[in-house]
Amino acid sequence: MTLPNEPIRSELPASLMAALQGLSRATSLPLDFLLYGCVGALGAAVHFSLLAVLLNGLGLPFLPSHTAVTFAVMVLNFVLNNRFTFPGHRLHGRAFAAGLLRFCLISSLGALINVAAAYITIRLAPFWPLATLVGIAAGTVWNYRLSKRHTWKAH
Repeated sequence: MTLPNEPIRSELPASLMAALQGLSRATSLPLDFLLYGCVGALGAAVHFSLLAVLLNGLGLPFLPSHTAVTFAVMVLNFVLNNRFTFPGHRLHGRAFAAGLLRFCLISSLGALINVAAAYITIRLAPFWPLATLVGIAAGTVWNYRLSKRHTWKAH
């Protein structure tokens, strides 16, 4: 079952796609926003895992660790969004490289918002998982709206 004007995303398990389509209809949220959120949730899990290794495993300071992980996950999110969230606008070859650059430029402000919010939060409440979550949430809507329009040219 697909929504009108939505390409079939056969790469995702059918049950997840059906659930997201139902949620999209129930909430009036665009399906691609919900898919973007799923990619972001996976990116957040990777973010928390890598950050835990850098902080707890290697004993590195929070701010540089959080910043490095934020940009690494940005690249991962681009790759996954290119494949799953915007399959009708998928970028290949040189367009992929140009899209990655555009996505990173667009997401850089979201990343700076992320890092600043995380830094402020950790100064107020020294609990890195909360600071990380606040940082991730702070940049999400910005990144979705601008990357959809300017990276994948989807409206």
